[in-house]
Amino acid sequence: MVPSKPMRYSFTGSASPLTNDQIGRIGSIITKLEYPKEFTTGAAYGVDSQSAVHAAMIYPDAQHRIIIPAKPYNEEIVETVEKITSNLEVVRMPSNTNYRDRNERLVDYCQDGMLIGFPKYEEERSVRSGTWMTIRMARRRKIAHYIHVLEPHQDGLSDMFSYNQLKLSHEQ
Repeated sequence: MVPSKPMRYSFTGSASPLTNDQIGRIGSIITKLEYPKEFTTGAAYGVDSQSAVHAAMIYPDAQHRIIIPAKPYNEEIVETVEKITSNLEVVRMPSNTNYRDRNERLVDYCQDGMLIGFPKYEEERSVRSGTWMTIRMARRRKIAHYIHVLEPHQDGLSDMFSYNQLKLSHEQ
């Protein structure tokens, strides 16, 4: 993942509890990001919270943003990230909005950057997934995206989409 200019990254992923291995993989991917300018997450438990904490710890001087939905969310995440960095913007979605609206906002913030998705399963197993919905929004808008499936098929399929796919998505 090697962009050539400062990048805006938005994260989307499973709100399910994460294993220590999954948390480690999320942190490892965030560590490898180059030229970070901005990080945006959606305030859910699971991937959103872990991504926000990892990004703030690794890149405290970058701009960090947490989008608070008008629906249930991890109320402790803002306080946790504020203890790590002073570069935090909190965006509260209007009361008449839903998770889809929040996900659209996540994609808006990475319009000229990259969406990094950590879905629990492959797309065909997750038709109603908010994570995959957000990834599809980015695809439709031709926004670069990188996908790491947290619980891949047991039939040997790779859980990491290739850099070539990322590169092709970013060059379009």
